[in-house]
Amino acid sequence: MSNSSEDADLQQARADLELATETAGDDVRDVIRDTAAAFAEIAASESEADHAVFDEHLNALRQARRESDAETADRLKDAIEHAESYRQSLEQA
Repeated sequence: MSNSSEDADLQQARADLELATETAGDDVRDVIRDTAAAFAEIAASESEADHAVFDEHLNALRQARRESDAETADRLKDAIEHAESYRQSLEQA
């Protein structure tokens, strides 16, 4: 079961992703939107996120960051940091 700190990390990651979509190029915008939607589903779910699936989302964001301009990459960096913090809480569960 998640606590408010974990939820805050996931919510902040989603907010960072929403900002990133504003500056993202066409080649990465869909990946960012899809990941934000997946994070919303995880936040709404009563069950704990699947580690492997969550790692796939993180890897997709890391790849998108490598392919983005500086402004989008900075926003993705913030999202990744919050998502990684959330991911660490899953490992302790």
